[in-house]
Amino acid sequence: MTPGRPRFLHWSFLLLSAAVVGTQAIAAHRIEAVRGAHGMVVAGHPEAAEIGMRILADGGNAIDAAVATSLALGVAEPYGSGIGGKCAIVYFDAVSGECAFVDGMDAAGMQMDPEAFSALSSRMKSEGARSVGVPGLVAALALAHEKWGSRAWSELVQPAAELASRGSLVVPGMPVFFSRRVERIRSNPEAERLYLPAGQPPLAGSRLPNPDLARTLGIIAREGRSGLYEGEVARTIVEELQSGGGVLTLADFSTYTARLSPPLKIDWKDLTIVSSPAPTTGGATVLLTLKALENEDWNPKDTLLTAENIDRWGRMLRQVYPMIQDQVADTADAPDRWQKLVDPANLAFLRVAAGERPETAPIADVAIARDGWTTHFVVADDFGNVASITQSLSDHFGSGVIAPGTGVVLNNSLKNFSFAEPGTVNFPAPGKRPRSTIAPTLILKDGWPIVAIGLPGGQRIPTATLQVLLDHLVFDRNLGQAITAPRVHLVRSYSERADSTLLQWEGPPAEGVAEGLAAAGWEIEVITDPEAFGGFTAIEIGADGTKTGWADPRRTNHASGY
Repeated sequence: MTPGRPRFLHWSFLLLSAAVVGTQAIAAHRIEAVRGAHGMVVAGHPEAAEIGMRILADGGNAIDAAVATSLALGVAEPYGSGIGGKCAIVYFDAVSGECAFVDGMDAAGMQMDPEAFSALSSRMKSEGARSVGVPGLVAALALAHEKWGSRAWSELVQPAAELASRGSLVVPGMPVFFSRRVERIRSNPEAERLYLPAGQPPLAGSRLPNPDLARTLGIIAREGRSGLYEGEVARTIVEELQSGGGVLTLADFSTYTARLSPPLKIDWKDLTIVSSPAPTTGGATVLLTLKALENEDWNPKDTLLTAENIDRWGRMLRQVYPMIQDQVADTADAPDRWQKLVDPANLAFLRVAAGERPETAPIADVAIARDGWTTHFVVADDFGNVASITQSLSDHFGSGVIAPGTGVVLNNSLKNFSFAEPGTVNFPAPGKRPRSTIAPTLILKDGWPIVAIGLPGGQRIPTATLQVLLDHLVFDRNLGQAITAPRVHLVRSYSERADSTLLQWEGPPAEGVAEGLAAAGWEIEVITDPEAFGGFTAIEIGADGTKTGWADPRRTNHASGY
């Protein structure tokens, strides 16, 4: 299969790199389907999507393009992800016909004192040097490239280094993510110097160079993963963290290992749905809820967003949440715990328990998330390989820490441990990886991918993924319609065992829906900021191999194909 002549995306002229084949307009969101005969990248920034697509058009495969796109996103969206953070890869390999998961989640250092860390204030656990875990993104990319890549590593890293040197374009929609984290950026002189030009958030249309990051990426291009985990860059990062009270060591960096494992998988009607396993919880939440709802008697002429259907979906999710909280984390027996969750006996229990009406829980006991951080991208090549990848710093701009001269924004992933009860599955421990709600997902039919999908959004990731999949698979809405439909999120309680009855709704519900949900025991909070609900990136793959890219307009997403 020879790649055709590509048509590239140029942001300055708003030209898409493939033909626009359809438009859906729902709830004030407009989405364009972008078609490519050979390859497709859908990512959170147009320049990153174009970089990945160029790799595909030049004959590279999906992992080659994923490495280049991932690193470019870390340059272009410094608030959302980067080489100082984590990465989760769900990958379909066309040669073996198998799906794999690459775990590049951030890890606690071996010198961590769990009790001492738990006793820190919430702010100290989520900002500054103590909140930083060993970053896993570069190790995950290197492992995936070693196993499946076809192009030279340096060739794939160089485009991101060049982008950092010349400066990535600040596109409309991006400045808000800087302005919402001004205080955290200003807490670190290096971050302030790089990301608050003239002392203020960058303006749309400007370019934001990071020569320090360009230099670091150049080292990684030459030296591979050791360019981050050993040598000068690692020493500089460790020294900066230890000077701020952190406990990470050079040994923590040099011994960090990305993990290769089977992903979670369920059969769902005539499909197979695949997502990320522990230490992520998003995949388990989505797949367990879907499996429990598999045989529900939905009215296909209905819409998911009726009071009756949201009540049904919400009651099931209320039962799933505490099971995930109790069982899914970075434990040695995580695969066994998952099998027990999807055991027919547990599924039967969920279906009975979900029939009970909710009792209102105190609003004070729920986590009302306002921000949606992280980034997600999808890649499909001309050879049948498909990747769905989520990467993150945890919060926007992570810990706020940048070691001098590196340009690397460091994560604050250690805040994602659970601290209330020692002995629970997500309590911190040396070397342990805190869990995350991310849920990169593939849908397969007859053993081959037909959809790759995912999004950022913190706690809202699994609920948004569940909603879009139900809307698409049960109610037969095309993927663009499902993605742009108004979102509903069942807020998860802070307490691992308390119930929540609070539904966050993107914009006001349709007439009569709020009243119907209130009668069923639900509370509704209207959220007017669409960015809070994250933005999907998705690819559909037709029987003839044609790729259709969907770039959710809630974020700065773009589809680029050929």
